[in-house]
Parts: sequence; structure tokens; C-alpha cells
Amino acid sequence: MKKLLSFVLVLTMLFCMIPAFTSSAAYIQDEIPGFIGTGYKWDRLCEFNIDFNGGYYNANSGATAGTVQANALGIANGFSGGILTIRVYHPANQVLDATFNTYIGVIYYNGLGVSPTFYYLGDLMTVIYNSIEKDNAELTAMTLEGLADFTPNEFASGIIAAGILTGATYTYTAKWTEAAPKQYTLTFDTNGGAMPAGYSSTYTFMDDQKLADVIGGFPVPTKSGCVFKGWKRGTSSDLWSDGWGTQPYTWGQDVTVTAQWEEEVVAPSECENHSFANGVCTVCGAAMQTSYTVGDYTYTYATANKLGAPAGWNVVVTDTTKTSYGAINGNLHGIPVTILSKTYAGCSKMTSAPAIPTTVKVLYNTYKGTALTSTPSIPASVVTVYGAFKDCKSLTTVTNIPANVTDMSFAFTNCAKLASVPALPAGVTSLWRAFANCTSLKSAPVIPVSVNNMVEAFDGCSALAGKVNLATNNNKRAYRGTAVTEVEISADVTHFALSCFKTNTAIQNVYYGGAATAWNDITYEGYNTKIINAHVRTDVKAAEPTVEVKNGRTYICDLDTDNLRDVFIGKGRAVAYRGVVMNKVVGFTAARINGVSVYTYGAKIGAGNYTLCARYNDGTTRLYYFTVA
Repeated sequence: MKKLLSFVLVLTMLFCMIPAFTSSAAYIQDEIPGFIGTGYKWDRLCEFNIDFNGGYYNANSGATAGTVQANALGIANGFSGGILTIRVYHPANQVLDATFNTYIGVIYYNGLGVSPTFYYLGDLMTVIYNSIEKDNAELTAMTLEGLADFTPNEFASGIIAAGILTGATYTYTAKWTEAAPKQYTLTFDTNGGAMPAGYSSTYTFMDDQKLADVIGGFPVPTKSGCVFKGWKRGTSSDLWSDGWGTQPYTWGQDVTVTAQWEEEVVAPSECENHSFANGVCTVCGAAMQTSYTVGDYTYTYATANKLGAPAGWNVVVTDTTKTSYGAINGNLHGIPVTILSKTYAGCSKMTSAPAIPTTVKVLYNTYKGTALTSTPSIPASVVTVYGAFKDCKSLTTVTNIPANVTDMSFAFTNCAKLASVPALPAGVTSLWRAFANCTSLKSAPVIPVSVNNMVEAFDGCSALAGKVNLATNNNKRAYRGTAVTEVEISADVTHFALSCFKTNTAIQNVYYGGAATAWNDITYEGYNTKIINAHVRTDVKAAEPTVEVKNGRTYICDLDTDNLRDVFIGKGRAVAYRGVVMNKVVGFTAARINGVSVYTYGAKIGAGNYTLCARYNDGTTRLYYFTVA
């Protein structure tokens, strides 16, 4: 509204310029704030009162001049009444400087000096000038008691020309020019359609004018193959579908409303709606085709579909470049849609999905590579979600996984933003690469005992941590590259396939469902050392501990670790602790065994007879004998 002028604040210079002269009789002399008690005297050249004339002070105007800032003057934001006074001072007994370099202004606000800081008069007055505002008006000048109007860049010459440096008091009055009422443009974007006759594509409004008063009726545009659903304002929730009502124009800016369309579903031509039986329409007698295009989709019929889907229609979009698509007919001409195979595959711009018909049994690569952030609700009829959301790199939310699903192979492979998933169906059997490379996945769902394929199920899930479980021998690379630290192993598991537990972190604890001695019988393929070295715990306890050597390792099983002090293994059959330690092969503290059911010693002891001696903190000692073949 106002242009700023820049001057320079030099409080530091003023201290250097102040001489210790005696008082002058030409002007009122003051000890001004900041110098009271110092002996310095100042000539009050004049005093200005500021009359805002209906305006107010905007402390947040951003106005500056030199180092003077509007928000640092101590004047309350919005101040519009009372007296705002500027006193103009000059060091006492100094010759007046026509350049105003030694003039300073001190603010008196409601009769009090609000700041001990002193400013160049020009800087101070300019910032105040450029911070005075009035709604719907523009400051054009400041009038000095009937003298010529002046603007900030004429400040110095205006004062000098007026000859007012006399110690007197003067009043500045703001001069305003009222602004014209603001006008705004409402634009109708028909989004590919056409406006009806008698309506314009733009209308001009002033604040609070009603839409109906300016536009008149409610324009209903037309678009071939589409049904008009209403006018929508930007990304807001505003949608007008049947009229404006009493809506006033309150947005305070130009606005565009966009026509919303829904594609019209057109039935095939021979009759209004075919109903086929045995390949012939029972209404018009037309032979059934194996493919129809309806709305956004091509419906293709097959008697045998992928992954066991029953006879019925598959549905695929006709245009992969759209962001959204119309509804899918669950039943076309009396025949159900049973599979959605690659329906939206490659629709990289697709951000929302229509409902899945309740007739669908199989989802196969249905949404592969789309931009969905959440899955549509999957109906209870679905039993297979093979690759359904593979490569959906924006996917963050899985809405549901139906209870009847058995095959989740590749279901969420490469969904890099997926951080969690709901519970898995109790009857699911295949998790083959179901969550591979879901690098944001932090916790794994519980794996049901029904699962028989965990090959690469969580391979590459680098954020996956905490506790997981394993329920099948078909587990190649199941948890490779994860950060899991605890594992539950089903008693049915007898084999760790290649890299099953090639994890990025050490596995601390294993909770095994079988007997401790059975753990020794589990076979391993390569890159499973993390789980081999883990502490194994089991609730299936034997009456006596056993020691067994297998695969180059020594296993101590079912040792009573309650109140344990230490354990030693010695050659031969000893009858007391001393005989064991004299022939000691190895020894362990209770802290090292850490209460586990199976303690694994990473070295093989030779063939022969041995004695295991367990000492307890209550002073008792137990001896056990075993033979290594």
C-alpha cells in the first residue's frame, strides 16, 4: 500500500557526537530517557503528534528504514487512539545540521517514552508512515497543519521549508483515498463438457453476493457418454449437484468450480440387456460373444481361468492412463465376473479403485504397478490374491485380507512403503514372496500353521525386527536380510533351507515347540549360522540332561538351570567334581548358559566316555555320564 524509504539508525554515532555544552535558551532542554543522570542536555527542536485519521498502526507491516523496524518500536499492533508523539531532539548548543544527520526522534506513547533507543528522525517517521493502514483505503500523504502535503521522500525538505524547528508542537494528519470495492471472478471449468445455452463460463462477484443472484439458475453442462454429478470447488468438500441454495461469495479470491462426471454404462446393442444361457440370449436369440466393452472395461469370458477361478468374465481396463475408473459390473448378461486378472496392471497414475464385485474368486496381478495408497476392501468371496498389489510402491495400508484366502503368493512384493499388515487368514497356505522387499515393514504377522510355502516370504524386509515365527520346512530365504532377533519354531519344522535366517542382526532367542533333543536333529543348509548360535528354549523337558555331538557341534540339552552355578565336562567317568576338573574338556558359567534348554558349544569333542558336572548355588553337585561315538 505504501512504498518504504530507507534511512540509517545510528545510536552508536550519537554517543560519539554528544558534547558537554551548557544549556541553550533557544529551545526546551530535556534529559531524555537513556541519558537521565548523565549530565547530557538536549534541545527539543519540535514535537509532532500523529493523527491516524481513522487508521491504525500495523506492527507487522514489515516496514523498515535504516535499522528501524515497525515491530520493534513498542507501539501496540492495531493502535488507533490516544496520542502518539515524536519529540525531535538535537545535542544542546550544536549548530543545526540541514541534512538532519544529527536529529533524533524519541517516541512518547500514551504519555510515556516506550523505548530508550533513539532514532534518526527521518528513519523513525518513515517507518511509522509506512505502517499506518486503513481498511479499504490507501495513505496518499501526511498533512502538516494546513501546509503543503508531503510524502516520506520529501520529509527533510518539507520540515526545513516550513521553518518549524522552533520548539513548538505540530500535528500530522493522515490523508486517505478510499479503495474501490474488491471484485472476484468465478470460473466454470466444464472438464470436457459444454455449458448450457444462456450461461457464461465466468461471472464477477463482490463480497457476500449470493451465487444465485448473479448466475441465476443452476447450469447443467453436457458431455457425451457421461452423467453430470455436480460442480466441485478445487480440492474442497464443496459440491453443488442440484442448485446454489443461499451460498454467498465469501472466499475472498478468484475461484474455479469444475464439473464432475461419471461415465454412462451402455448395454450391448441387440437388446437392452442380454441374458445368456448355453451361449444364446434368452431375450433376443443373439449368440454370446466372448468379449464385450462396457464403460471403462473389456469383459472377456473363459470356461477355465487362471489359478482355478471358475468359468466367468475377466475384466481389463481399455485405457491405462487414467487416475480412476468406473464401477465393474459383477454380473454381465447373467454371467458373473469370477477373476480380475491384470485388470489395472500398468495403470501407473491410478490412485483410487472401484469396489471389487462380490462374485470375484481370484485376484491375479490385479493392481500391479498402480499408485494406490490403500487397498480396496476385498470381498469374502476371494480365495486367491496372487500378485494382487505387487509393485504398488505408494501402498501404505492393507484394508483387509478375507478369511477364505489361501494363496497370497507375491501379494505385496516390492510395496516399499507398506509398514504393517493385518492378521493373516487361518487357512492360508502359500506366502511365496508375499512381502518380499517391503522395506518399510516393521513387524511380521503371525504365520498360521496351515502355511506350507514360505519361500522368500519376507526376503529383503530390512526394517523387519523383533519376533517372528516359522511353520514349514519350505522356507528358503524366508527371513533373509531382516533384522529379527527372536524366532518361534514349530515342532513340525525339521529343516532350515538355504539362507532362511541369513539375517542382518544376531538372533538372540529361539522358542522351539519340540523337545530339546529334537532340536539337535534339525538339518541346515548354508547361511543359517545366526539361528544355529541362538539360545534355544523349549517347554518340553526331559527328566535327565543329555549331551550330543552332531555336525561338528556339542549340544547340552535339558540341563536344570535353576540356581545353577557352573558346568564342566571332563574325560572319563568321575565320581566327584575334582575328578571332572582334573580331566576338564570345557566349562561354562551359569551366565553363559543363560537358562536355555539347548546350549550349543561350537566345537566337537572327541569319541569316548565323559562326565558332565553341574554345580548349584545351594552347594549341591550333580554328575551325568555320556558317551561320544
